Amino acid sequence: MNKIEEKKELKTKNNKEFCIYTIEGVDYSCWDKKINEQLNKGDTIDSFKFEQKGKYKNLSGMTGHIPMGDTTPEKEISPNKVDEFKSKEADKFELGMAKNNAATVLSGCVGNKDSDTVLKDYWELVGKLYESGKQIRKEKLGY
Repeated sequence: MNKIEEKKELKTKNNKEFCIYTIEGVDYSCWDKKINEQLNKGDTIDSFKFEQKGKYKNLSGMTGHIPMGDTTPEKEISPNKVDEFKSKEADKFELGMAKNNAATVLSGCVGNKDSDTVLKDYWELVGKLYESGKQIRKEKLGY
């Protein structure tokens, strides 16, 4: 969780509004009106995205916003939502690892088998590695 330590509402010379947020001691500018209307000093966000533009860090997205002092169940981040997000991200990682591992394992077969057989074996191995990786993650990490 990341706490908004400070919020500064500013305008450019051309009257364009933006905010500077201090999160964990680091300043992030934000030009997104929707985000700026939601976030306030003391609020907590689960995670956020930013883009480095020269020396500036521009806040470009966030998840899990909890307004300061608000503990109503509707506003809290449900553990299911967090696990769902973790699971989706982990699935992407698992698939990438399965593809890399299958390619490594089958790279020695390229000269010994025809390409159609190697490709079929590759996708079969990717599927098995992906499913076993998901199963191990679920057993060890719970998501």
